[in-house]
Amino acid sequence: AVVSTQSTWGVHHSSLALTMVATTACLILGLLLSARGSPTLDQSGFSDLVIAIHNDIPKEDGPALLQSIKELMIETSDMMYFSSMTRFYIKEVTILTPNHWDLPEIIGEARKGEIFDTAAIQIAPKDRQNGDLPYTHQSGGCGEEGSPILISDEYLRKLLDEPDDMVLKYGPLGNQLTHEFTKYRYGYFEEYGYPGNPTDGEYFPSLYTHAYYDKEQGRYRMALLENTCSESGKLEGTYQRVEGEKHDAHNVLVNEEDFIIDEETGEIIAPDSAYFRPSMQQTDFSSMGSVSYTDSVSVFCDNEYFPHNPGPDNKQNLKCLDPTRGYEPMSTWDTILGHKDFEHGHNDGIYVESTEPTFNVYKEAGAKFVLVLDKSGSMSSCNRMTNLKYTLKRWVDGLKIDTKVAIVPFSSGSSCVTGSKEFDKDCYVTLSDQHKKDELKDVIDGLVTGGGTEIAEALKSAQPIMIEDHDAHDGQPGVVMLVTDGISSDDVADHDVWFPFHRKHIRIITLNLGAEIDTRMETLVTETGGRAFVSAACGTV
Repeated sequence: AVVSTQSTWGVHHSSLALTMVATTACLILGLLLSARGSPTLDQSGFSDLVIAIHNDIPKEDGPALLQSIKELMIETSDMMYFSSMTRFYIKEVTILTPNHWDLPEIIGEARKGEIFDTAAIQIAPKDRQNGDLPYTHQSGGCGEEGSPILISDEYLRKLLDEPDDMVLKYGPLGNQLTHEFTKYRYGYFEEYGYPGNPTDGEYFPSLYTHAYYDKEQGRYRMALLENTCSESGKLEGTYQRVEGEKHDAHNVLVNEEDFIIDEETGEIIAPDSAYFRPSMQQTDFSSMGSVSYTDSVSVFCDNEYFPHNPGPDNKQNLKCLDPTRGYEPMSTWDTILGHKDFEHGHNDGIYVESTEPTFNVYKEAGAKFVLVLDKSGSMSSCNRMTNLKYTLKRWVDGLKIDTKVAIVPFSSGSSCVTGSKEFDKDCYVTLSDQHKKDELKDVIDGLVTGGGTEIAEALKSAQPIMIEDHDAHDGQPGVVMLVTDGISSDDVADHDVWFPFHRKHIRIITLNLGAEIDTRMETLVTETGGRAFVSAACGTV
């Protein structure tokens, strides 16, 4: 079961060879994760940047964490403005606290659909895999947005309690988050390497060799070079190697004369696990996309003022290739400027008196989902309905307690099959315990296929459910998850279909099953800030 890969008006496909049920689960999960909102860049200022604090962090840590977050974002915004040459900074930040926190800084419950899982930056307890520093996982290609940035609560506490030590350890406070945020937003990759060499399985080594002609000896030799991007190509630092296994690992200094290099192939034979450690203090400028902790980080490398280093094997040089330059490795700055934020001359740089963001603190809203599910006759083919039921039931089991869900199945007509069975706010059911979850799974099991495909009418039916609930309880407006396998018999692009969702900041996330794609759904996705997925294979959902 293979799902094709391409992107059109936000349609995201996966090229994963999965079993039928596993593919179903991945796509539904993608639907949910796509409900997250990215910050908006306008007039060079990022707004709607959401930072969420995990429920496991105690309220007693709240005041210190809120202060540390604000100080970190002020430093980061200033660094962004400088390194981007005035093209972006952070203008407005929303901080989400857990529901159980009761602090004077909290204004109320978030009103734009913000929950922890949808936040661009997530504050959570430290784990061994990610460590202290801010980090974004990038599973996509060049120019694609990464996963939310993870920051440990311990890191933030140390920034507040031990600011001088943290600067000595990690460099200027705003640099690291600027590095990770721009990777997350603009999809460039690291311009540095890691300990080891290709023979050890490290495809992006910290050190590499380059042949040069030695006039004194009258022969070619191999020079040892560092996998970085700096103005002169040479940073100050030390060579080190890693000794020991994982938790017992430690670094040992290595002299340059200790390296053994094959003069024919350029292979670094010894020492194993060697790498270059740039010094914190530098006289040479370093690219923000490279070694961001040095005190000489200035701007991103480009192809004009701060030439990109295309030579070493690093992720940026492998993943980002410039078709206008014969598919040579692309600089990080050119990768950034290729983003839609800068199309048609937008966000071309602006003078601002202050780069300090404004901050609003809200409690995390309870999650709300309206599932608008196609049960037309064609959904019986290829086991689509069977697979959809299976995956939705697994999804229900994983939902947080007190999540609200409403189900609106449709064919030639639509109905509410949960709660009040009416198209009002009481169509929602609140999953207060496992019994409520089991009842919802029984409703999913009861879906029967048959009839036509009236998507527009079904979406109009979902409107009063979400709008009445939002008007009555404030909080987040919810997310629509639309699943269909066909062309709508009514007009899904009609203004009356999408505008009520747009006005209430309700995103419509779509999953199209099979080869028939109703292109009018582009309007639903673009006008509501949603996302669209496609599974073109018959046997998958």
